[in-house]
Amino acid sequence: MSGGKHTPGPWWYDAANNAVYDTAGNVIIVYEGQLQFKSDGPLIAAAPDLLDALKRLLEFVMEHTDPTVATMEFAAEYERSRAAIAKAEGGAA
Repeated sequence: MSGGKHTPGPWWYDAANNAVYDTAGNVIIVYEGQLQFKSDGPLIAAAPDLLDALKRLLEFVMEHTDPTVATMEFAAEYERSRAAIAKAEGGAA
């Protein structure tokens, strides 16, 4: 998968320090005094994995879907996924 310009994953969340780190131990983000980050931290740490999984899923779906029988609902969900990937990679959604 071609990556965006973000720090490569995986990332991990350290609740004791209220921070997200990369595999080399570099700080991705740290919050001080933010109780909500206890809930958001794991989601932020999962971001690179979620982006990669979504990109792989879209590639698989496009390789195994006959575009002549794809529904409008399928097309809408595909577009939402494509837009989310673009947003995550700093492009236009």
